Order: sequence, then structure tokens, then C-alpha cells
Amino acid sequence: MFEAVYITKEYTLADGVRVSDEPSSVTETDVTEIAYWSVKSGAQFVTSRGGGVFAWASGPGSAVVEATFNGRSDTAAITTMDQEPVLSYRYYISPENSSITVGTTQSYVVTRYTDTYKNGILFQTGTVAETLDNASLGWSSSDTRAATISKGVATGLDYGDVTITATVDATHSVSASLGVRHTFVIIGTSPSSVKAGESVTVSYRTTLDPEDIDFYCAALPSLVTGRATAASCTLTFPDHTPAGTYRIVGGNSGKMATDETGITVTEPEPEPEPDPDPEPEPEVTYELIVEPWDDSDGMAELDDSGYGTYRMMASLIEYHDGEQYSDTEVTDRCIWTASSNTLSVNKGMVYNNHVAGNSGHFTIYASYDYGSGTCSGNYDITFTKREYITVYLSQDPVSPEISGYAWCYVPAKADITVEGRFVCSGEYSDIMTFVIRSGQKKSDSRPYPNWPGGRPDTWEISSATWPDGTDELYDDTTATYWILEYP
Repeated sequence: MFEAVYITKEYTLADGVRVSDEPSSVTETDVTEIAYWSVKSGAQFVTSRGGGVFAWASGPGSAVVEATFNGRSDTAAITTMDQEPVLSYRYYISPENSSITVGTTQSYVVTRYTDTYKNGILFQTGTVAETLDNASLGWSSSDTRAATISKGVATGLDYGDVTITATVDATHSVSASLGVRHTFVIIGTSPSSVKAGESVTVSYRTTLDPEDIDFYCAALPSLVTGRATAASCTLTFPDHTPAGTYRIVGGNSGKMATDETGITVTEPEPEPEPDPDPEPEPEVTYELIVEPWDDSDGMAELDDSGYGTYRMMASLIEYHDGEQYSDTEVTDRCIWTASSNTLSVNKGMVYNNHVAGNSGHFTIYASYDYGSGTCSGNYDITFTKREYITVYLSQDPVSPEISGYAWCYVPAKADITVEGRFVCSGEYSDIMTFVIRSGQKKSDSRPYPNWPGGRPDTWEISSATWPDGTDELYDDTTATYWILEYP
């Protein structure tokens, strides 16, 4: 390869005659790339490639080459010899210039071209690219704060401009320019329009640190910016902000990550005119109604273990000037208590878990806080206990006594009432059905065994079906039961 230098000499003249043969100034300009190159003789040995480069054509032999610029020319001699070729390598990295966003990656490829020289003259230019293994190269980043690189893959970490270098060996390396940029994209605003003094939330998608995010409006310097998060920021328009659409810019201009949106401020709604003859405020009172959840009239049954439940409900009645205005079920929001600590109440459900059978009358209380005060109500309930009785049945004329078992409800500490349909069986009868009429107690003077803890009573039978299929009743046809336990 040859170089071409254009030399300019200036002389000092006096009356058109040189004062000295020595030039007053000399300027040298490299014109290698712009000069015209040619082979004056020996074109069979070398060919011109331009830019001072001549390729070996054949040899051995001699050639004269010439460079011409601005009407001036110069020559040089080349001697070609049939020597062993010498290999020279050119390396390229791709892409040479690229840009990525924070959190994304850029992959690089390094290729090599092999050129052949003979006697210092280019003999053959490599045209086939060879891709090098990234793992075999040395990789580095000029700013690891902005980007790191490993095995040819760069990762953007923060805003910055980085030079990525791939080192092939001690004498060959290639570099590429990489720009790392943040993103800031406004997704939307809620609400889309506001009135003066109100706030709007701007939602966005960004890689910026929340501490680096800011919003501003050139037409409204008094815009109040709240604390930005990774996804949104609240902006408050000052009181008396004129109606109009305002251009809001958010992000970080220093890190080249901004976006803008338009937010409309509307005219405030006029204050309503005061009513010249306002309606007087009604007198508001409340009443809490406590009652059974169903229509069971406050009667509940204990099981054999003495456990029972009963469900209550509470309704808040609101009155305006003595007239009912609303009826709201508030069972779950009341405070519930009972007249006995053997009962517990939770959200209207009464639990009687007294093992011995806690039958009797109880009062359930509820209290409700309606904001400006409280109101309360109550309801009486009765837990009854299942009693087992022994039933005797006699028939006139003489008939063997038949015994069996039946049950009835006996309210605690109340008059005993027996009513129902009973089926009894015994040694002398397969099936016998009878009905005891309620409340028609008759005395019984017949002797009974001394049953411990019990007492007998005799009740009139209103109808019966006998084993022989007849249903005739006699005056003294009675059913006698024995109460084994009485609360």
C-alpha cells in the first residue's frame, strides 16, 4: 500500500521576484484516498485497487505505479516475487451502533475475514465471513453501571452510553457503541377530567426509579405533584385553576424518558341556591324489634343430653315523626346477651349447652348502635325438655293391662299437658292406638307401684282402636302415664 502527499509551498515576493529560494511556508496534505492511482508499466504484474492499494497479479516482475492529484503526479516502483502467501485478518462486530432499554439485552456477533498478501502486496481479498465463538472472546463494558456483558450478550442496567469491546487476541479487538435508555409510557388518567382543587391519578409503565419521576405543566407551574410510585402518581390542580386542557409531561428528561398527556379542567358547578322555604327536619327515632327467626313462638326443645339452640333475629325500625320510615334487618350487627349465664348468644343464635338440661324461661337481649345512639330490645323464650312416660290402658269389662312407652313435651315449671296419638304394645295385644284428649285430667284412685321420683296421672281417652278392631269407649276408659322425671 502506498501513500500520496500533496505538498504546497509559499514564497515571499518583492516586485514579483522571490526574495529567497526558501519557501516561507510548507503544507503537506494526505491525498491517498482522493488521488488517482494507475499502473504506468508492468500492468501484467500488479493491478490498482484505488486508495494506494495494488494487488499482486503475477510474478516475478517489476511495475511502475503512479498517483495523480491536482495536475501533479509521482511514481514508485514495485517488484513482485512468487513468495509464500501471508494471511491477514479483518474483524467486525455487529451491530456497531445500537440502543436498548433498561432491563433488556443486546446480542453481538463477531466475524472474521481472511486476506492474502504476497511480497507485501494484496493478493486475494477474503469474501467469506467466519463467525467466531463468543465464549472464546474476551468481553468488556466501558461502564458496568449502565450495562454489563457476558459471552456476547449485553444487559441494560441504567441510563448511559457504553462501549462494548470484544478482544480476539493481544493484537486484535473490535468495539461497538451501545446506548441504554429508560422507558416511560403514560397508560391513562383517572378521572379523565377534573375541577379546580381536585386530583387526578396518572398511571404509567416505566423502568425509572420512582425517586427520579416528576411531572410538570408549563402552563400551570403551581401544579401539585404527589409522591410517585412505580406505577402511578397523583396530581392536584390548585383552586381557581382556569378551565381548559393542560399538557402534562412526566418522567425524567435528563434520562431521556418522558411522555405527555392532556388533562381537562372543567368549570366548577354553580353552588345550589338555598331553599327559601326548606322543609323542617323530621324527628327521627329508632326501635329494635327482637323476635324468633321463624314462627315458633319462642318454644325450643332440648335433646336428651340437655343441649338445644334457638335462632333469633333483630330488626331496626326507623321512624320519621312517628311514622315508620324503614325496616332493616341488623341481626349480625347487634350485641346479644341472655338472662342466664348458662346460655350464650352469637349473632342471634342462642346456645343452651347445660348438660343437666337447662329447661325453663329465659330472656334474650339485643343492643344496636345506629351511629348517634343505641337502642335495645328483648324477647322471652322457653326451652322444654323431652319426658318419657309409661302409659297404662284399661278397658271395661275386665281386660288385661297393656303397657308401653310414649313421650311428650313438658314445659319446665308449667302445668303438664299431654296430647297426642300413642301406639302401645304388650303381651296380650299386637298393636293398639289411642288418642289422649288434652286438658281433661281425671283422678285415679287405683293403687300404683311406688315409682321412685315419679307420680301418676290419669287422662281421658278421646278415641281408641282396640286389638279386636273395635273402637268403643267406656266411661272409665283412661290412659295413665307415669312421669319419670319432672324439672
